[in-house]
Amino acid sequence: MTREGDSPGAVFRFDADDWSGKRDEKLAEEALRTALVAHESGGDVTLKDDERSLVTVCRAGDRDVIVKEVRKSGIRRRLADVVRGAPARRAFGAGRRLLESGVGAALPLAAVERRRFGLPARSLLVSRDLRADPTAAALLAEGDDLRGPTLELLADLLLALHAAGAVHGDLRAQHVHVRLAAARPCEARLIDLESVRFRAHRDDAGRLDDWAQIAGSIPDADATREARRTAFERYADVMPFSQGAAPAFEELMRRSVARRHLYRGDRSIRGGGAPT
Repeated sequence: MTREGDSPGAVFRFDADDWSGKRDEKLAEEALRTALVAHESGGDVTLKDDERSLVTVCRAGDRDVIVKEVRKSGIRRRLADVVRGAPARRAFGAGRRLLESGVGAALPLAAVERRRFGLPARSLLVSRDLRADPTAAALLAEGDDLRGPTLELLADLLLALHAAGAVHGDLRAQHVHVRLAAARPCEARLIDLESVRFRAHRDDAGRLDDWAQIAGSIPDADATREARRTAFERYADVMPFSQGAAPAFEELMRRSVARRHLYRGDRSIRGGGAPT
């Protein structure tokens, strides 16, 4: 599911301007330094700025990059980051591993941090800018012509994730960018990679949880029940469920509603009347 241009390159150590970390060879040191200075000034564009994270668009040499800073408070989280790595470091490693496993993701270009008293105080991930590609959520909201192919692409993304033993942690249609070719969806790439982890085996319950995250993030109006079923069956034909595809799909629908995200479900799932 990945293109040659997304393949990770060699990794180099980075130490400059009180930042330390690593960078992919595809991002020159001077370009990284320029992007970090721009981020400190608020970036060229601010995509998100709240208590959880600051995400900016910054110029790095001849291109724009996305700089994500996860904001954390509390000594316990900082101590945990000493062991597991700060968010940017985790995302950098996870993104590279996903791409090397054939799973589409925004190419991580650098991960840097600043420490205080030996603890990670700030953590920044620099990654490829995917804003030119719409999200799966945006394509599903556009209309019927793109809905079927987009749902199929999400099913293929889940197949690739599970074949790689990967768990995203925050798997939503809003976190999947889709490249179009001849106006048709052809490639899915994930963002928000700091919660990605890898397991040797993903059981049926875990796979349904991942499906429920994606399905729960898609409003009722943006995908019919039958379209969701068709995409799910595409997946189940390759990675079957022990209970069978039909019961597994009904369980998926229940779990999607239980998430209380964007999908509300028909009345039969909520316990009243015939399906809408």
